[in-house]
Amino acid sequence: MLLASSSPAATPPSSVLPQAAAGASLRQGLLIIEDDPSWQLALQSLVPLSPHLQLLGCAATLAEAHTLLEQAEAQGQPLPQWIWLDWQLAPNPTTGERDNGLSVAQSLQQRWPALQNHQFLLISATEPQDLPPHPFLHYPKQHLRQSLLPWVLGLKG
Repeated sequence: MLLASSSPAATPPSSVLPQAAAGASLRQGLLIIEDDPSWQLALQSLVPLSPHLQLLGCAATLAEAHTLLEQAEAQGQPLPQWIWLDWQLAPNPTTGERDNGLSVAQSLQQRWPALQNHQFLLISATEPQDLPPHPFLHYPKQHLRQSLLPWVLGLKG
């Protein structure tokens, strides 16, 4: 499912975030696509704190994301239910062009149509008004602590 953009400081609505039923443990798979090593590490470090998520892999490029998903598929593992991705990735070494979150999501959904029903969370240093229109839930990196972190820790939603 593709989600509408949210305001920068908004708390994710509980209806779009994974939640455990009473007494049940729900851990949904997560793929992180982030080219900045410090942000990749920061996002990875949130996952063990979450009652909701299980990290399936991290990628710095679209090619790495394809490789991770192909390996998971070959091993019979499910696709991630969540993909956290950066808006601006480093230039592609083959083409020299910069992949952005929208092109990465579209490429993944084209290769794995089942991802059409999965959650994409765009995490970016770019403010929402400076991004082109997109169908994803968006969190500016500068608001991560006040909005995404409480959800990861199970404090909201």
